[in-house]
Amino acid sequence: MNYHILTLFPDMVLNGLNTSIIGRAVEKGLLSIEAIDIRDYSTDKHHSVDDYPYGGGAGMVMQPMPICEAYDDLCNKIGKKPRVIYMTPQGTVFNQTIAGELAKEEDLVFYAVTMRELMRGH
Repeated sequence: MNYHILTLFPDMVLNGLNTSIIGRAVEKGLLSIEAIDIRDYSTDKHHSVDDYPYGGGAGMVMQPMPICEAYDDLCNKIGKKPRVIYMTPQGTVFNQTIAGELAKEEDLVFYAVTMRELMRGH
């Protein structure tokens, strides 16, 4: 199984995953993990990915284009469009049924802006 993680923090994600049971699975060749830096797909000189929320209000949101470009580049690299898992607190709680369904996939793309989202698995 190949995990592709779209994130703003690839080093933090890989460091966290490589020191756990997942790291041992990688060492044994049971799975591979690739962290893709979304900032690499930004078009400005500062590699900015932040955008302002629509309709006003506080906070920031991410620009969609760097995310889309990162995903399209990955699809071209592996020759197909893999299933995408978006990590969010509002998502479905991960359970054994979902684990069995996802285990059938050869490639999975995880979109996780923060390590916290990735580790929570929602």
